Amino acid sequence: MNQKIASLERVSFIILLCTIGLSIISFLPASILPLAAVKTLLVALGVMSSLIVYVFARMKTNTVEISWNPLIITGACISLAVAISAILSQNLSSAFFGKSFSVDTASFIIFSFIAFYLSYFFSKGKKDRTLYVLLTILGSFALVALFQCVRLLVGPDTFSFGAFSSVVGTMLGSWHDFGTLTGFICVISFITLEFLPLTKRLKIATAVVFGFSAILLVVIGFSSVWMILAIVAFGIALYKYYLDMHVDDKKWLSKIPVFSLVIVVVALGLSFKGYVISGPIVDKLKANYYEVSLPWTYTVDVAAPTIKESPLFGAGPTHFVNQYMKYKPQVINSTQFWSVDFISGSNFVLTSLVTQGLVGFVLWILFLVYLFIYGCKGLVHSAKNHVARYTLAVTIFGATFLWLSLLTYNPSHVILFITFIISGLFIGEYVREHGGTIKTIEYKEGKKAVRILVQTISWIIIVVSAVWGLYILKHAVAEWDFQAGVYAVTTLKSPSSAAMYVNKAVGMYPSDAYYQAQAQLGVYRINQLVGSIGTSTPDQATLSAIASTTADAVTAAKNAEKVDPTNVYNYLVDAQISEVAARLKYPGAYDNAKAAYIRAAQIDPYDPSIYLAYSQLVFLNNDFSEGSVGLSAALQLKPDYTDALFEAAVVSYNSKNFEIARAAVARLIAVDPKYPNAEELQALIQKNSTTPVSQTQVAPLKNTPVPSIKGIQPITSSTTGKTPKR
Repeated sequence: MNQKIASLERVSFIILLCTIGLSIISFLPASILPLAAVKTLLVALGVMSSLIVYVFARMKTNTVEISWNPLIITGACISLAVAISAILSQNLSSAFFGKSFSVDTASFIIFSFIAFYLSYFFSKGKKDRTLYVLLTILGSFALVALFQCVRLLVGPDTFSFGAFSSVVGTMLGSWHDFGTLTGFICVISFITLEFLPLTKRLKIATAVVFGFSAILLVVIGFSSVWMILAIVAFGIALYKYYLDMHVDDKKWLSKIPVFSLVIVVVALGLSFKGYVISGPIVDKLKANYYEVSLPWTYTVDVAAPTIKESPLFGAGPTHFVNQYMKYKPQVINSTQFWSVDFISGSNFVLTSLVTQGLVGFVLWILFLVYLFIYGCKGLVHSAKNHVARYTLAVTIFGATFLWLSLLTYNPSHVILFITFIISGLFIGEYVREHGGTIKTIEYKEGKKAVRILVQTISWIIIVVSAVWGLYILKHAVAEWDFQAGVYAVTTLKSPSSAAMYVNKAVGMYPSDAYYQAQAQLGVYRINQLVGSIGTSTPDQATLSAIASTTADAVTAAKNAEKVDPTNVYNYLVDAQISEVAARLKYPGAYDNAKAAYIRAAQIDPYDPSIYLAYSQLVFLNNDFSEGSVGLSAALQLKPDYTDALFEAAVVSYNSKNFEIARAAVARLIAVDPKYPNAEELQALIQKNSTTPVSQTQVAPLKNTPVPSIKGIQPITSSTTGKTPKR
């Protein structure tokens, strides 16, 4: 390989290295770009740029490397299965690119696998590249950890930069992500102490890193991270003992890996009783963190009917929430998380059973099985060279730690990206030390057909990578404009500026979320116009402005429905706009609002809040019979639904059904004694007054703002008798 070609490959590796480092430490103020968008953009542009340069380098050598490693083949099959699942989903754009740059899009998963392949090809060629990657991760982590420690000690207002609202907000994503990366650093520093013959200074430095990361883990206080650390440490102890067994000049007692076993015991102890130590520290630092995730049993409850519905490729990436709404276990309505729409299952791999079907799930399991097999082979047939043995061990156990973490929760972009990078490094290390089924195909000028085919495929990869990266960039620019619109309306109180930015976002990337914002800004503007009228008679210009704004808002809501007919929030926004229009006596608005609620309920049939919203709408039209059905349905799904109980009491009182009103308000006070106006309403009912409840006596239940409404239609015979499997 000549110097120019080697330089191209080096540039490709450096781009990937920079992508790894920047993906860890990068962020922008939330008013400019959300953290998920920043991470997605960096990974997409970095990985695609590295791939393009790498393909150019291979084109210069007139060679193609093909690996028949089962992990490489399985990874390619997963990427293909994810792409097919996205194509077959109900919304290709959402499944492939997402709406809020979520980690489970087909794009990001494929980006991660491309990074896996690149790190594999880079590390199998030169052993020092693995060390460069580990040092990059360590250096970036040091910056994040220092930043986080300052915020923990000084307070959340320090270095918040408009991006972190609490001390548990991190550059990585969630506090759990920070704990996972800290655990990974703890593992690699532990392995460094165990397997590398270090100088005194390096040993002290490594011990400091190990101790610092361990202390951070105590402060973070995740028992699952400690348990995984204990499992990995036990594996390291077995490996250390296996290596020392072949050293004849050691006594049997000195062969016992005491340090590793101590780490196992300590990690196990902190896994079960760590809260005794970490609890007071967390309270002192105000670093309490609560993560709501769907238990695995409920994830299976969602997966089972989804597999019957779409057995091979599932519902599609990012579509877990759709299936959750459709097959929500009704027992959740009796918990405080009844209004949460879970966008993923209990962990990353189990979520794939819903989003990627049996094909995707089996391939993921196969990938992990192959990773385990090659890990065992790599350890058993360990290299004699200290550095080679170290890089193999650190990538095997590092990948094991990260994959075990992915089996306990849903990671953010950074953790998933690093998991694939480390896995690729391990396969590269294994192939370099133990060989592998790699075939290098050289196409010379004489083999014209082969040369044309390979060159064509290479150019297709380059063009697709460039277009793909630019599309993600376009999406990010649209999100930038959208966030500017949000800032304009919430902070600057300038709806006109907000509308300008949101319109730019729609023009750049026509997302249903942006159309929703257009519609809601329309409602904001309508309320302003109506408020400006007061008690005076409105002039023609004001009436025309109200009419045109209402029409534009309804159009925006309809556009959102066209972009994604599976998104319940699009119909709830439509219902809100139509309800405003109905109050202004626009023809057809009332019927459209009813239809929107009903369609929303068909998408999300087990959430009582839309039953309530639907009943409130029809009550306004004096349709007490249909409204009572909706209200009854809401209480059937959630008997302790305080807002519905209050509405039932008010409506029953006004209808002179005093017994029902008395029972409803008694139940309301039993559930929430401090519910606003509940005692006043109970006093009126006790008097058995024939005077209807007025707004001056008891404040009527206000409509829930659309962004926090979920969705349910009045229960039909097809949903009433449904009992979720336990």
